[in-house]
Amino acid sequence: MTPRVRGILARYVDQVPISKIVEEFRVSRIQVLRYARLAGLPKRPKGFDPEIRGKAMELYERGTPLKIIRAKLGVSEAYISKTAAAAGLRLRRTFRKR
Repeated sequence: MTPRVRGILARYVDQVPISKIVEEFRVSRIQVLRYARLAGLPKRPKGFDPEIRGKAMELYERGTPLKIIRAKLGVSEAYISKTAAAAGLRLRRTFRKR
């Protein structure tokens, strides 16, 4: 096992979000998951820690832009919107430049 793969697995075991591992090591999400399976690591539970969910909703309710919430917490904009809708919050319109 190469030092790079060991680093990826160490970050995975430390519960670092896969998106951060992908960015840090410049590998695909599929590669990270494949390395974890080959190493015999257990699958992570789906969803985010309730603490992260709570922080995301708190920031969303304050009107913090989705882009900033995404960067701070390592969650996708789709996750934020979906979680806000499930919580009964009014969804904001987002506009993207084309």
